[in-house]
Amino acid sequence: MTPKDFDTKECVKKFDLSFKLGYLCWMKTINNPKNIRAYLRKPTKKEKKTYGEKRDLDFQKERIIDYLENQLGFKTIETRKGTFRVIKPIGIKLTWYTDLGEGSYRHFEYRERGGSWLLDALEKGDWIIASHFDRMFGNTPVYSWKLIFEKIKIAYQGKLILCDMGGEVTGSDERSKIFHNILTTFKDVASIRRKDVSQRTKTEQKKRNRFLGGKLQFGKEIDSDGNLIDVPIQKEAIKMMKKLRRTKRFGKIYSYRKISAEIKKELDIEISHEGIRRILNPNIRLKYENKV
Repeated sequence: MTPKDFDTKECVKKFDLSFKLGYLCWMKTINNPKNIRAYLRKPTKKEKKTYGEKRDLDFQKERIIDYLENQLGFKTIETRKGTFRVIKPIGIKLTWYTDLGEGSYRHFEYRERGGSWLLDALEKGDWIIASHFDRMFGNTPVYSWKLIFEKIKIAYQGKLILCDMGGEVTGSDERSKIFHNILTTFKDVASIRRKDVSQRTKTEQKKRNRFLGGKLQFGKEIDSDGNLIDVPIQKEAIKMMKKLRRTKRFGKIYSYRKISAEIKKELDIEISHEGIRRILNPNIRLKYENKV
């Protein structure tokens, strides 16, 4: 090419076009993570009967790869080990975590690959992706979901992507807000349900005269089956307390100290005046510990 054939304007146009294309490619990759951590959980026998092949490990892989390629525009390639890795954009490491034999009721953070490996390996800006919500959380309590969401979003500033939910659920878009509201609602409902179950259980146990814990009430003891039974001598002491409290001596009722002395003298039971006050006063619900 001679100096006469060199077109400066054409050269500038080509350089400008290549610069713009390079800038657009850089803008597309600037928000991409360094690590994508894909989570798989082998279905239990009960889940196989319910879902069939829709929860198999191969189906989960296909769902995750389909989302990465068709929704995010990534390009992947299958490795010799049967997993996949991202080849475009460059610089993204795709790591697979597979839990085998973990039940749906086991908390995610306590699973062998889920908690011990995946969560411990998290770095700032990492993405976690799973094919289905139940693969990660299953039937675990709602507070467990909340802890995982907060750890990913706040502590590591990462993203949690659930393919069956349509994408990211830890962002600020409408989908994430709806999902967060549903999560909060479930948390409130679960909390109320736990309180109701606990209260109902306590009421039933109380009707059956079972010991519910705490300090043992004066006049009661626990048998070998965990039931509350009366202690005759202590019940007699309570009757004596009430009788002496109603009795007047020289125009005055018996003080708690005098009642304590009389019980010691008649029944050989040592009980303080403060203990007698708690037993006789119906407004004080403190249980007096047996000191016989």
